Amino acid sequence: MLDFDGTDDMVQIQTLSQEFYDNMDVSCAFWMYSEGGSAETMFHAADGGANDFNIWVNNPDDNKIKIIVAGAEYSSGTISKELTNSLTHVAVTVKSGGQVLLYIDGELEHTHAVTADTSAFGDIDDVAFGLDYDGPTTYSNWFDGLIGQLRLYDKVLTAKNIKSLYNNPTAAGDRDVITFDENFGGTSGSAITSTDLNLNKWIKDPGED
Repeated sequence: MLDFDGTDDMVQIQTLSQEFYDNMDVSCAFWMYSEGGSAETMFHAADGGANDFNIWVNNPDDNKIKIIVAGAEYSSGTISKELTNSLTHVAVTVKSGGQVLLYIDGELEHTHAVTADTSAFGDIDDVAFGLDYDGPTTYSNWFDGLIGQLRLYDKVLTAKNIKSLYNNPTAAGDRDVITFDENFGGTSGSAITSTDLNLNKWIKDPGED
């Protein structure tokens, strides 16, 4: 897992931005350990700073996961599990024109019965995690803690898929994991770009128990 300092550590994956497309379904899953900042961004995909797809946590104020799709914000409500100083598996699925679902530790936590708008996802040109990208060289909502085993899919994962990722996080093999330079986090201002990543395109088969 990567250790983010909450000040200026980030991962930017510009090559992946080219893989988003209009009216797509998308799922994002990862492990996190938040050390207690507020309004921390775990995952961010945007067009020039506009929030097309964001996942972030509010700690310690309200213990919520918030998801942004095309500028529309969806809040989980207060999660029963304490998210600060606790290793947690988070998964979000977005159905184009359909629902946004949030899973915590392999279980469905919240259903947003909305019409998710992914019609402009093809315009996404910034993909990062550990921070919110507000525009060129402008960042906010830095994540303080650990993020690992980030997986992205251009499909809606089933509940069984997500349970399998939680129960068997390494079963799919390294090919299904975005991996990182182990030296990341060693100094303030650590940044990883696409050239530092063992990066695959969309993961096709998350596996099932």
